[in-house]
Amino acid sequence: LKVIDVDSNQITGSIPSTIGLLPSLLVLDVDDNHLTGVLPEELFNVTTLVILDVDQNELTGTISTSIGNLVNLTGLQIDNNQFE
Repeated sequence: LKVIDVDSNQITGSIPSTIGLLPSLLVLDVDDNHLTGVLPEELFNVTTLVILDVDQNELTGTISTSIGNLVNLTGLQIDNNQFE
């Protein structure tokens, strides 16, 4: 699996920690849903990620410094959430 693109689908719940089990994932686009909770630490183990788009949700907490592990990231959209 290389792309997860489920934007604008009114999805609720949280991003599961099992996202870290997708070592070939290039794009995670879940913007404009109703996701809650924090970005799971396991997400930052997916070093193949090029695009991470989680804007326009209800995510909370802080952005982990482990985001620096995403060395291939060229696009990051995290606005319109409730991050600290």
